[in-house]
Amino acid sequence: MGNQICRTAIFVLLVVVIASCTVMAQDQPRVFSLPDAYASEAYRTNAEEVLRDKYGLKLESGSPNAIIQWYLLSGALPPGISLRTDGTIDGMPRSSRDDGYRFRLKIVDVSVKNEELLVDFTLPVKPGRLRLSKIEGPRLVSVSLTTQASSQSSDEVKSAADTNPSVPAGLPSNAATKANSTQGLGAAPARDTRADADPGSTQNPFSGLNKRFIVGFEQVGAASTESQGRPFFDLFINTPFSETDMRPRASIWGDVRLTSTAEQVKAIADITSNAVDTITGGKLNQISSSFDFTVGPEFRLNRLSDSDHHTDVSLIAGFGAVSPLSPKQSAQIFLTPDAGSSQADAFFKRYPGAKGKQYIGFISPDRDRFLRQYFGGVRFKTYTYDGATLKDYFPAMLDVTFGQSEAVTGGRLHKFVIGIDGFYPLPFKDNDNRKFLYLFGTAKFKAGGTKTITTPFILDTAPSNVLITDPKVFIADPVQSNRDIFRIGVGVDLIELFKHN
Repeated sequence: MGNQICRTAIFVLLVVVIASCTVMAQDQPRVFSLPDAYASEAYRTNAEEVLRDKYGLKLESGSPNAIIQWYLLSGALPPGISLRTDGTIDGMPRSSRDDGYRFRLKIVDVSVKNEELLVDFTLPVKPGRLRLSKIEGPRLVSVSLTTQASSQSSDEVKSAADTNPSVPAGLPSNAATKANSTQGLGAAPARDTRADADPGSTQNPFSGLNKRFIVGFEQVGAASTESQGRPFFDLFINTPFSETDMRPRASIWGDVRLTSTAEQVKAIADITSNAVDTITGGKLNQISSSFDFTVGPEFRLNRLSDSDHHTDVSLIAGFGAVSPLSPKQSAQIFLTPDAGSSQADAFFKRYPGAKGKQYIGFISPDRDRFLRQYFGGVRFKTYTYDGATLKDYFPAMLDVTFGQSEAVTGGRLHKFVIGIDGFYPLPFKDNDNRKFLYLFGTAKFKAGGTKTITTPFILDTAPSNVLITDPKVFIADPVQSNRDIFRIGVGVDLIELFKHN
C-alpha cells in the first residue's frame, strides 16, 4: 500500500512539473534575431522585412486604412543605432557585444490607436572587420606624375593594382614601388585621385578657371514695370593670393557689368505707372542701361564632392556702385487735377505745393554720386572634372547675399536687400570639351519694411507750349525708383570661345 501511494505521488509531481514547464514556455516570448552588425560599419535593415523574409511572418491589421508605426518599448539599441517609425534600424554601432543587444519593439496601428503588438528582437554586434577601402582625399603630386597618371592606359593601371593590392586604383604603375616602400611606416595620408589643372595656368590672363567675359542678351524688369530686352556683358576676374593653387583658400574678386536697372524717374511711384502710358505716350517708370561694378574678398570654407563635380563653399563680401548711363534730360509736365476730381484730395496731400498751380512738373534727380551698394554672403562654385583632371573653364557660380543697394531702395542706404546672382554653363560641349554658353540671372529684393501698394494718379499731359519755367508750373521734388528688380538671360563666354582658336 505504501509503494502504491509513493508511485502515485511521484506521478502527480511529474505532471505538475511538466505543466509548469509548459506554462513557462508559453509565457516566454519569442525572440527574433536581426542580421549581424559590425562595430564602426554602417548598418541598415528593416524589422518587418526580416520577419517576412527570414521567419515567414507578416503584419496584418483589421483596419482597411492601416498606418503601421514602430517604437522602442524597452531594452536598448546599440550605441549609434536608431529606430525609425517605419521599422528601419540603421546607423553605425560604436562598440561590439558578444551576446548582442536585446530590445522590445511596440508595433502600433495608428488608425486603430487602441491595438498594439509587442515583438522582441536581438541584434548581434560583432567586432569590426579588417577590410580594404578606397583612398579618398587630397594628395601631393608632381606635375610629371599628374601628366603620366592622366595619359596612362587602363591596362597599365589595372596591372599595377593587381601586382600590389595596396596601390589604389588609378595610381600609375611606376608608383607601385613607392607604395611598397611606405608599407609598415603607418597609414599614408588620404589621397584624391583627381588632379588640378596645370598650376602654371594661374599666370595666364585668359585662364578660364579665374576669369569669364560673357556677352549676351537679358530680359530685365522691376516691380510694376514692363520687362525689356537689353544687351549685357559681364567681366569677372578672380585673383588668388597663392599663384600655384588653382583653388585658393583666399582671393580677391571683381565684377564689371553693363546691365540694366530701374531708371531715375521724374516722378515717385504714386504717379509712375504704365497707366500713364496711355495718356502721355511715354514711359515714366522704366528700365535703363547702367554700369555696375563690384569688388571684394572671398574665403573658401570647404568642398562638397561627388563623382564628377566639386563645389566650393565660400564667404564673400562686395563693395561697389551702380551708375545709370542714360538718365532722362527732359522734363515732363502734367495738368493738376480739378478741385472736384476724385483724385484732388490725395494728390494735394501728396504735393501740397501744387495747390493753386495749374501744372506739375517732374525732372530727373541731380546726383553727385553713384548709387552705392555693399553686401556679404555665401558663394557656391562648382568645378567639373573629366576623370582625374580639373577642366580649365569657369565654374558654375551662385551668390546669395544680404546688404544694401541705393539702386533698389530709392537712392538711399536705408533698407536691406537680399540678392541672388547665378551663372550656369550649359551642358553644350564641342570636340575640345569646352563650355562657353551660359545662363545667368539676378534678383534683388527689399527685406523688411512696409510694402507700398497705392493707386497711381492719372494726369493729363500739359500742352506742348507750356514751359517748365512757367510760374503756373509746380516742380515736384525728384525721387529715385524704389523697386525690386530682376534679370535673366543667356550669353557666350568669349574667353572660352576663342582661347583655343
